[in-house]
Amino acid sequence: MTIYQQEPNSGWFFDNFFNGNNGLFINPSAFLLNVLLIYGLWRLAGRVYKKLATT
Repeated sequence: MTIYQQEPNSGWFFDNFFNGNNGLFINPSAFLLNVLLIYGLWRLAGRVYKKLATT
């Protein structure tokens, strides 16, 4: 995700995101890859937890 600012207002994300930006660029392929990676790690953690809980 990239925020195009007119001029930097603050060092804080919330202020810069909602005040004084020219636009926002979200790369859909990177977003989808991150979602799939997090989902895969979540499923793996669930399987490991389930296996450890039954033994």
